[in-house]
Amino acid sequence: MDLNLEFEKLKAGQDQILRMLTQKNNVKKELKVYSLGELATFFGVTKRTIYNWKDEGRLPLTIVSSKTYMTEDQLQSFLETNEVKPINGQPLLKRSKIKK
Repeated sequence: MDLNLEFEKLKAGQDQILRMLTQKNNVKKELKVYSLGELATFFGVTKRTIYNWKDEGRLPLTIVSSKTYMTEDQLQSFLETNEVKPINGQPLLKRSKIKK
């Protein structure tokens, strides 16, 4: 067994892995942005409500010139931090049956 030959094979394998990782990291992620109208549709509220949330500082938004947007990352972060989880696996709201 030639140790130099084995070492060269190992080095070549490491170089190949490093090239693959570098190529993968260089792939640019497409940046998705949402307008306030799209956010209103997404949340099922009026555009006025989105403006209110914006004015109250509830939404992490990006302002470019006179336009306001929310990026995909901001939306994901907002949803994760504002998630309401059920207690003991029970639904959050129980709808009571209306008796006639």
